[in-house]
Amino acid sequence: MYLLAYLKAELERVFRGGATYAIYWKPDYARGKYAQAANYETAAQSLSKDARKASDSYVKQCIGFTPAVGGSGPIGTAGSSGVTVTVEDTKNCDTFRRSALAQSWGIGSITCVPCNGGVLEYGTVTADKLTLAL
Repeated sequence: MYLLAYLKAELERVFRGGATYAIYWKPDYARGKYAQAANYETAAQSLSKDARKASDSYVKQCIGFTPAVGGSGPIGTAGSSGVTVTVEDTKNCDTFRRSALAQSWGIGSITCVPCNGGVLEYGTVTADKLTLAL
């Protein structure tokens, strides 16, 4: 119950702060990978590629992504270190494996927050990145 209350409060805070999507990554320790367990996108996020494909989105394209538990990327680092990891510029982060995908959807920055039972990732469509993505 604490996890749900924490996630609800954190999600409210980040969306009020301008986040356009959130993904909750749950670890599967037997496989050594994270899997997307929940997600949410605002209208600003889903419209970030205009009306090209209403059924497609950055979050949906991330469903098959399975970062390593304890890996060197933002999700793995946040999960194993217990420290929030922020990627200020998704284009210039060597350990962010979804950089090209993020750029194509106009995602300028992401933050990965460790929490009991997983990692909460959220990001923001950045105006200058969005212009490049369209």
